[in-house]
Amino acid sequence: MQFIWKVHSLQVVTALLALGSSVLFVTWLVLRTEPDIPPWYERGTLTFLAILPREMWSGYIWSGYDAYQNAMLMLLCITGLFAACLAMLLTAKVSDRIEVQRLALGLALGAFSVSYHYFVTTIPAYQGAFGWSASSHWRLPLDFCANFAFALSPLLVARFLLGYPRSVTTQEWVRYLTDDANAALRWIGRLRSRGLSQASTAEGRQWTAVFAPKFLSLILAPRSHAAVMLAGGWALFAAVVDWLGAISWLSYNATMLSKIWTAGAFGILCPMVFISATASLGLHRKGSFADDRRKVEWISVTMQTGMLLICLLFPMSLCLAYYLVPNLLDRGFFIPQTVLVWGVPVATYILIALVFLVALSLSIFYRGTIDPRLAARKVTLIGMLGLIVTTVFIFLERLIATKLTTWLALSPDSGALLAGAVVAMTFNPIRKRTERAINDIMGRLLPLDSVIEGERKHLVVAIADLSGYTALSSRDEKQALLLAALLQRQAAKVTRDHAGRIVKSMGDAVLFAFDDAQSASKALTALHRDFQPAAQQLGLEMLPVHSGAHWGEVTVARDGDLYGQVVNIAARLQASSEAGQIVVSRAFAELARHVTPMRDLGLRQFKNVAEHIQCEELVIA
Repeated sequence: MQFIWKVHSLQVVTALLALGSSVLFVTWLVLRTEPDIPPWYERGTLTFLAILPREMWSGYIWSGYDAYQNAMLMLLCITGLFAACLAMLLTAKVSDRIEVQRLALGLALGAFSVSYHYFVTTIPAYQGAFGWSASSHWRLPLDFCANFAFALSPLLVARFLLGYPRSVTTQEWVRYLTDDANAALRWIGRLRSRGLSQASTAEGRQWTAVFAPKFLSLILAPRSHAAVMLAGGWALFAAVVDWLGAISWLSYNATMLSKIWTAGAFGILCPMVFISATASLGLHRKGSFADDRRKVEWISVTMQTGMLLICLLFPMSLCLAYYLVPNLLDRGFFIPQTVLVWGVPVATYILIALVFLVALSLSIFYRGTIDPRLAARKVTLIGMLGLIVTTVFIFLERLIATKLTTWLALSPDSGALLAGAVVAMTFNPIRKRTERAINDIMGRLLPLDSVIEGERKHLVVAIADLSGYTALSSRDEKQALLLAALLQRQAAKVTRDHAGRIVKSMGDAVLFAFDDAQSASKALTALHRDFQPAAQQLGLEMLPVHSGAHWGEVTVARDGDLYGQVVNIAARLQASSEAGQIVVSRAFAELARHVTPMRDLGLRQFKNVAEHIQCEELVIA
């Protein structure tokens, strides 16, 4: 009861924060209200986080400042809106997992903080709507809440990554850190001309044994109360400094010195979160579970690419600022150097945050089904072909419309309308055929992995087959075909009655899929019980049905077909069943035992299946 109450409380808070932030972001996108930024000597009225991106060009008069500021606000608005929408989606779709609810709360807190610092405190329309003023007593608690939300958001995201896609034991962490440290020692030894001596190797291993538990404490720091207290202390100090500066109790220089110290305190949280996230992703990528690697692949690729971009762009921005800006200034074009030094990396950081949110949603909802490298190749190919086809047809339509207007001596308005209608009637069918042909070509050019790209989910896979069908076909082929058609009709009936679906028919066999084992057991029992009486009513030979079923994770392709080892095991179970028998795996039986009685058949070894399968028979009443 306490756990359920805790989950529901997180859901309510998350939904309120995300919904409020979404409304604010959407309102700004529609109205595009300009912010009112005070002069640099009055910027004590802004909050600490709002002043950081604007303090870079204090004292500069730059004509492109408004355009740059609107672009930054647009990036922040889109990123915050995506975070808020993802938080609401997680709250609605994955409501039974406390770690996912913590992630949703972290995203909602981040969206709330961005909306407060960069929109409510800087845009007059929002200031009036919320009753916010720089020297108001309400500002202090509001600033504290927004600052605390800003600091708590990455901690919650890191805490989610530490337990995603599965929780990791302390022994696994120590083993992972020890292996990494030993690999580093071997790499250092290869760099040396003579390698590491035995004494230095033993010393390094001893150092590793001491170092691993301490580094583990740093990795797990986002879960600790100390990290939350540090975030709260930073939020309170920043809020107090902002408020004292706004009421002119502190001078502008003293306020800025305090904010620099505060930025240093906040800088402790960012490396802590980054170390925790990268260590968790590294453990799951190097782990022995293939599913874990697939689920974190999107997040890991995004973080690696983002860090590479930031490391490359910062020195490039420095070079542009100190070599390009003076040359542009000589030609009468002015850009503040600080805009290039800090503006480009900040914009890149916001874009990386947006891409990280997209990767997070793909990883959670698609659970590793879509390979990022395959998706990159596919999107690139589709984008290039789509751009080429669209450009060609737009050019042709415009050219023909212009020629028709000239040849028929029509006025510009009526000629363009008539020519556009004629071109649309003739070119639309051609365009559709061209698009279909391109889709066929892409199906041949894309990697084979894209053919089975789909969703991974847990399903019951069952296969039913007619016993003695081959022998009957050699004697009476027409009656055998009628029995196969009857099996498909009966299979369609039981799947319709028990919330399943027929994946495909294979002559005298049918492949089913069910969401749960209880429905599958009822459907298979009904099929076995009703098939022979239905055949007898039609005057057909009463061939018995034999079936097999297994439960597990499969890949559901775009065309609805199923792939995976679960399908192979279900086929092996069906092949091992005798006439009239339903053989199921222990995984299936444990889920349906309270619905249908089972009889133990013992362990069986199947071809191309590594482990032995505990088999049971589903008893037909």
